[in-house]
Amino acid sequence: GFSCGDDYKRLLKEYIKANLLKGVPSFGSDLALLFYVTDVGNNTKRTNLTTIEYRNLPAMKLVLEFIDECVDEQKNEFDMKNEAKNFNNVELWALILKCNLMIKQGMYEEALKFSQKAIEMSPETVEAYHCKARALKKLGAFSLAADAVDEGRKLDLSDRYMNNKTTKYMLRADRIADAEKIISLFTRHEGDPQYNLYEMQCSWYELEWAESHFRQKKYGMCLKKALAVEKHFADFVEDQVDFHTYCMRKVTLRAYIEMLRTQDYMHGNYFFRKAAELIVKSYLAVYDDPKSVVRNNSASEQENNIPPSQTKNKKKGGGKKGKQKDASKSQDETKAVKKMKNGQEVPSDNDPNGDELLNKNHLVEASRIVHLLSIQAEEYVGTWVLVFDVAIRKCKFLMALRALCKAKSIDPCDFRMLRRTAELFWKIELLSDDDKSLSEVASRVIAEEKNYLLNNKPLKEFVSSLREVKGFRKKVINLLEVMRAEKMVLKKDGASMVASSLDLIEECDDFNVKNCLEILPMLEKEFAGDKSVEAFEEMCKRKFPMANISSK
Repeated sequence: GFSCGDDYKRLLKEYIKANLLKGVPSFGSDLALLFYVTDVGNNTKRTNLTTIEYRNLPAMKLVLEFIDECVDEQKNEFDMKNEAKNFNNVELWALILKCNLMIKQGMYEEALKFSQKAIEMSPETVEAYHCKARALKKLGAFSLAADAVDEGRKLDLSDRYMNNKTTKYMLRADRIADAEKIISLFTRHEGDPQYNLYEMQCSWYELEWAESHFRQKKYGMCLKKALAVEKHFADFVEDQVDFHTYCMRKVTLRAYIEMLRTQDYMHGNYFFRKAAELIVKSYLAVYDDPKSVVRNNSASEQENNIPPSQTKNKKKGGGKKGKQKDASKSQDETKAVKKMKNGQEVPSDNDPNGDELLNKNHLVEASRIVHLLSIQAEEYVGTWVLVFDVAIRKCKFLMALRALCKAKSIDPCDFRMLRRTAELFWKIELLSDDDKSLSEVASRVIAEEKNYLLNNKPLKEFVSSLREVKGFRKKVINLLEVMRAEKMVLKKDGASMVASSLDLIEECDDFNVKNCLEILPMLEKEFAGDKSVEAFEEMCKRKFPMANISSK
């Protein structure tokens, strides 16, 4: 059974002491698994706690006390043996452990101080730089975090993990050129690194790359990488064709059945769902506001990176080499593939900026993606959020109704769907009697489900009661969705709502830099009111002074 009382404290202290002496890098993550709370409703244990919950745990305070006690005990012991070097090692790992625990509690400034002390004590320890980067990331200093983890990477250039981690931090700081340069160090030295990553089906990199362009509103470039991930999953299905005959020939029936079952949830994989979300959101963003698209200028950027000698030759014709290039230019354009210097064949990209993808029918392409999700990822509320967003723009009210019913069966308190429920019935009420977009049969079906979705309340009363739903104050997105519903149905003034909700937003458990960056443009667009938006912006800057937060 589980130990408790003094026995628990003794074992915990011995466990901490042993790992500090060994200098285990992953000890912070291992120790975090000991922290849990029990949900009263379903009596289950969970470790995905909020920062406030971590901060209030008695076990967290006990661990921090034991760390200090272990350091003091080891200092006295090593002083008696004149082994100051060994004590420094224990103190170093104690600082790294404290940094990890501070991050868990949301005390990022303290975590940054501990990581800086660890770096000063041992500048060659990679883990100290990683901890510093994590603290800076949580504070919103994404570029500084990328620089910190890059310093750690340079200490061991053969460390693939740090190479990948640095690439991810660079992409989240939107430093795409630096990220491409760093990730290419571990691809094949010949050929095109980006094509090599595509061949290796490196989905995590492609999704981070796509998200970076999505934040910059370069939706064409985002779609190129997100659709590449979708293509990977199509390849997974196609590659399994040969496995059918192999299993029958080798009589590996257990593996064959397992392979068949993967087809039932292939498109429910996290990477596919993330790619699908980026694809749908990109198409809907272009559909809603075509002028918001930022066209990529990759061709001019590449020209700016050409050495001066090559630029001079290019302007003058380049002598013999320039003439040869001009003569073979028309031939190169007609080829389906271009050959690299090592002979590797890379398909030519006729749409380097994704402009052709943006010219497609946005709602048709988005519908194709959400159809795949609705079949094999139906247990996620996020799936039905995307289905609803596409359906409501196509005026497919029955499809939108189905999405709401499915989402409510999964989580009846999800505020994304509660707001969309109000949106659906509000738009239906606005339809005129002569509007033929809603048939008589569809009207009857919607009327039958209306009481179920609105909890047997009139629409305005349903919206007014959203602030009383369980979990309203826990997430910033919950508050934002309620404000959207109240503005739409109850005709409340957007600027005054934002001004009166600033304190509630700051008290939310998940009020962090990421949410600030996501919410600020929404407030500026949907709740027009310069003073209220500026007040929210000032609040975010006060809370996260190192972050680059601006509505401009």
